[in-house]
Amino acid sequence: MNTLESGLSDVAADTLMPDVQQAIATLYPGPDVPFNPAAVDAAQAFLTRVQLMQEAWLLPPRLLDPAQSPETQFVGAIILREKIASQFSSLPRADLPAIHQVCLTSLLAAAAQSSRRLVLKLSSALASLVVQAAAADLLGGPLEDPILSTIAMIESARLQNAAETSQSHLCAIANFLLMIAEEYHKAILQSSARQRARAVLLQNVTAVLSTAIALYDPTLHQQLVYSGQLPASVSTQHFNPATLSAQLGPSSDNLRADAAAAMAAWIEYLPLVYSQRDPSSSTVLVIFDILLQALVDPVLLQAVMDHDDAASTLANSATDVISAVLASSPSDVGQQLLPRVASLAPTFASALAQPSEADTVIFLLTNILASLFHAHAGAFVRISTEEELSVCLALVHMLVGCVAIEGCFGRDETVSGAALEPLHDFLYELGDHSDASVQTAISMFAPVFSSLVHAALAKATIPLDFDSWQAQERMAWREHRVQLGELIARLMDVWRMPCLAQINSALVNAVNASLDPTPTDSRWVSVEAALFALKALAESVSSPEIEAAVLELLRQIASLPPLHFRVTFNTLSCFGAFAACVRKDGELLGKVLTTTVNSLADSRLVQAASTTLLRLCNEAGGSLVPWLDQLLDACLTLNQTLEAGDAARAQLHLQQRKQRAALQQHRASVAGSRSTQSTAIAKLRHVQQQHMDWIEVVTALCHVISWAPPDQLLGLTERLAGPCTARLQQLASQLGDESYLNAVLVDADMREALLDTISREFRCLARMCLHIDPAAARQSEEDDEMDGFVNVDGDDDSARLRLQNAYRQSQLQEQQQADEQQRQLRQQQFMQQSLQASQQGAQPVASLVAMTWPAVSAILTQLSRLAAAFKDSALDQEAVDQVVLAGCLALKNALRTVRGGLLEFVPVLVETIEQYHAMAPSAGFLDLACPLLAQFGVVENCLPSMALLVSRLGQTNLSLFATAGLDGHPTVLAGHFSLCASILGLPQLSAGAECWQVLSATFQLACQALPVVQLGNIDPIANFLEKTARASDRSPAVSQLLQEEGLNLTHQLFLSIGGAQPRGAWPLLGKVLFVLAKRLGQSFVQWAAQVLGIEGFPSPHVSEQQKRDFLQQIVRTSAQSTPKQFNSNVVDFGFLCCGFTAGASRTAVL
Repeated sequence: MNTLESGLSDVAADTLMPDVQQAIATLYPGPDVPFNPAAVDAAQAFLTRVQLMQEAWLLPPRLLDPAQSPETQFVGAIILREKIASQFSSLPRADLPAIHQVCLTSLLAAAAQSSRRLVLKLSSALASLVVQAAAADLLGGPLEDPILSTIAMIESARLQNAAETSQSHLCAIANFLLMIAEEYHKAILQSSARQRARAVLLQNVTAVLSTAIALYDPTLHQQLVYSGQLPASVSTQHFNPATLSAQLGPSSDNLRADAAAAMAAWIEYLPLVYSQRDPSSSTVLVIFDILLQALVDPVLLQAVMDHDDAASTLANSATDVISAVLASSPSDVGQQLLPRVASLAPTFASALAQPSEADTVIFLLTNILASLFHAHAGAFVRISTEEELSVCLALVHMLVGCVAIEGCFGRDETVSGAALEPLHDFLYELGDHSDASVQTAISMFAPVFSSLVHAALAKATIPLDFDSWQAQERMAWREHRVQLGELIARLMDVWRMPCLAQINSALVNAVNASLDPTPTDSRWVSVEAALFALKALAESVSSPEIEAAVLELLRQIASLPPLHFRVTFNTLSCFGAFAACVRKDGELLGKVLTTTVNSLADSRLVQAASTTLLRLCNEAGGSLVPWLDQLLDACLTLNQTLEAGDAARAQLHLQQRKQRAALQQHRASVAGSRSTQSTAIAKLRHVQQQHMDWIEVVTALCHVISWAPPDQLLGLTERLAGPCTARLQQLASQLGDESYLNAVLVDADMREALLDTISREFRCLARMCLHIDPAAARQSEEDDEMDGFVNVDGDDDSARLRLQNAYRQSQLQEQQQADEQQRQLRQQQFMQQSLQASQQGAQPVASLVAMTWPAVSAILTQLSRLAAAFKDSALDQEAVDQVVLAGCLALKNALRTVRGGLLEFVPVLVETIEQYHAMAPSAGFLDLACPLLAQFGVVENCLPSMALLVSRLGQTNLSLFATAGLDGHPTVLAGHFSLCASILGLPQLSAGAECWQVLSATFQLACQALPVVQLGNIDPIANFLEKTARASDRSPAVSQLLQEEGLNLTHQLFLSIGGAQPRGAWPLLGKVLFVLAKRLGQSFVQWAAQVLGIEGFPSPHVSEQQKRDFLQQIVRTSAQSTPKQFNSNVVDFGFLCCGFTAGASRTAVL
């Protein structure tokens, strides 16, 4: 191939070759050349760009020359494969035979050199060429029969080469067959093209599988052919499988593994047609039987247990083929395969007897069972004969035996977890049916279910030496125990009362054993395991009968004497899981609350107690009001414990600072310091967990307080919020001390502790503001209006499509009238809420804000000073911003909960946001401004202050972006566009001069930012532009702005889609295009035609005809299709701009 139809010749390739060879030399430097990461990255980027060029079709023949270095040939093979797989449509059809010859010749040369790495990559390239040519209906000439002819040519080359390379050539055949299936699976093709490729592959499936068997074992293949069990393979003058055994003897391990992998790929990736008339069906079943027999060969299994690499590879490959057959076979064929898999039972039992030595064998056999149960679990429901029942019981018993392996998972054994997934599939299949046949099947499996519960309880029993395990082992055991709990829960859905009865029996027996007059320290573990199993059943209480049984069981548990703190922990967890049942029994509820409150004093039980208390409060609600004093006392006691922990934490920080100072003088004490530091970190983590539990307790009590009588509500709120208010005041006082603030600026440990404390108190305040209000505690989730994303657009796009142009003006007037009516209604509702709030008197959130506002305001002031001081340290500034976000969230929750009750705080809030944001811009203040504007932007008296707030925030942000750049403050940038998007939903506010100035400048900023900002900020920008386009119907100012700047916006959108933004941004930008095309109609078409008419824009890879076709598509689909279909066209155009076929994925990096 010397010249392409595009006019490129060898000169183009000769020009590129020196640079390409230099890049390859950079990627693969010699041993004496130092590694240069920057140069390697540059070389890799250069080769990726070269890969996209049309001239790159001329490079592989030169790079794959046997005279080149192995690295150069390998890069040439990569380029060849990626060009074929991703850019086949750019290959001139006249050059297809030449490219095929390059692939085949290079593959034969690589096989002769026994270069396995190069053989694999060239096999992939040749296979991709076959698949792409078949999909494009270009088979003919040298590609008339591409699969069989390639096999024959490789075999011919094998016979002509030295005997030493015979196995290499046969491996090339096996890899070629493997890669055909994989390339067909990975290729992104249209449905018609995929059907053409599949038809070609199905014509050869029998010959391919037969050939793979011949490569796997030539002698066995010959015997099967003579007996008629297997059709003859590719019996041509160049390739006769019957002669392989005589010529070569047994196949090598690599060859057998490659052949098995090829069989697995064809069976898994190519949907086969199983029928008696199709010889491939019988071939597949013969292969299944052969490999199943090979897998139970004692010699092979012993080699696998001896960790022989070749035997393990072969066993894995055989397992893959068997699993592929099971996964792809239809139900009638699967029914035939069940007895064959059940024949593995003796081998499986032998492996389970020595799990530590035979763990690999257990994994292999369990993978086969997993494929069987995943694809054919329905066969276990349709049992009609004793023989079928025997087979199914044997298969399930194999999995239960795997679960019951002796030893602790994660330490003594690691294989029992492999059986859980197929058991889940089995139980899900039984649980999804309720007819009589399934109930009969469930009764048949009762002995198996009983064994499964017994095994699960045994595996879930905590080891006595658990605390001495390594962290990784403890984590693996805990995860396995969670999976066992999920399995028990699923079994409960199927087996119901018998399952509960067996767990009840296990619990009773364990309790009786633990109460023996001479108990041992180890008997509590059985009680703990039974409680864990009972807790797992919480989601399965689906009938009054089960609920009554559970309640009786909970009453017994509530009377248990103290055995061990882990038993108490799981007892609390049980009460929390069954909170819906507990609340129905007043006496039991009292006992549970007493146990829970007492447990709050034990640091080991605080986590379980707080979670249980939260669930009980959510379920019981007003029923817990009589216990409020007791609960509040326990809460305050826990708070005192936390304060003591905070003091200990401060002491630890002081010790650390002293140790670091001592280390600078005494380096010899490094080891001892590390040990002390490790202990300190563990203690700090424990303190942090306790604070998280404290917030859960406060949340739970907020739910209860919200049910209290109105005359007690404010007093209870003050009592609960007292510790938080005191700590906020203390923090404000500390931050007001200049010497303390200077120390915080210098000492990282002090700063971290301070920010953690403030963040915790702000989060606690946010929880109280959200949950303590009586109305908010008992109403459903509000819509997103209070989040600042107000949508008053109100029109139906599908209805709009049916409107004629003659009615557009009348519709606009009606929409404006509706908007005005809605605005007046919202203002009236707001004033009613405000009046109602002032008349009610009992406003706990308003009282809470009044209590804490001075301290919160002072803290936010000092945090803004800290953020300004750390403007050169991104890490420290981000930490401060997170704390500011927590404080703003508390105020945001207060606004959302009280609605009109915070009218008196509006001037102070506006001033605070303006002042602090100007000092240290933060996304938290912008996020707080959104609900503030949404709530008070419809009130006449508040409009001036709201407009001033928008103006000052907008000016601050725009100045910041002008000086620091668009990527300097990404969170502020996103917050600014979200704020402006919420303003567009407030017509009266957005029409003001101050707000409009910000909106118009933000629109200009959005156009400028589209091609250059990071992907994470595209969403808020696109959302703002979309809302702007939607507002054009009801706002003449917005409509005029779009008419003036529409051409620029369209240019930036197409520039971003054409390559300036990555693939993830295209659907977001497509939404903007969709709304523009719908709302602006002919104006948008003119802008798009003008922009796309620029030569080489938005990408040189797109032709003028493709741009015209795309414009017609978006005009047509915007009027007739959904945004999803419209975005599909936009994404396809983006791929075209990048040089790919529509729908193709990006080219793999070298």
